[in-house]
Amino acid sequence: MNWMTKVAFNLEVERLLKSATAQDAIQYRMQVSKHRKHQNMVAKLKAGNPTPIPTVVSKRPTSADNLQVSSTPRATTPTPNLKKLKDYSTANIADSIALFEGKAVKNSLANRLNNPGNLKFRGQPNSVKGDKGFAHFKDYQAGRSALEKQIRLDAGRGHTLKSFIDKYAPPSENDSKAYYKFVKERT
Repeated sequence: MNWMTKVAFNLEVERLLKSATAQDAIQYRMQVSKHRKHQNMVAKLKAGNPTPIPTVVSKRPTSADNLQVSSTPRATTPTPNLKKLKDYSTANIADSIALFEGKAVKNSLANRLNNPGNLKFRGQPNSVKGDKGFAHFKDYQAGRSALEKQIRLDAGRGHTLKSFIDKYAPPSENDSKAYYKFVKERT
């Protein structure tokens, strides 16, 4: 979009804001955004990028268009009934995490650093920075306490078990699905 088109767009939005409701201006911006996405896809296709073009494309809105905002509430998709993290036993979750992180494996990182949860170092009490940025606790109980404290902290933030595992062991670094399944089966 060149600068003249941007100026025209901003003037149109200002006119709508003065003459109509804010909802009309928001609706107009959304329609323009859809049009821009379509233009970008067409440009990519012309450049040789095999991005598919959507089958339904709306025309670019003009000031003559009658912008209507529906007052009907949107249908919501039901979310699965996931138990909150606070509904589980903190000790059971900590035990499961410790097993998954290698508590039962001799010379594992979790055992060498007294860190059953393989927590990253964030200045936890009774710890120093250890291998690969993980916390090295003075003893196993200090590491266990830090793990349980982290679980309680995230439970207080309203996490479900699934969202907690995704945060605690992100998919970019771990097999979060296997991690979640392992912990869920043991809690």
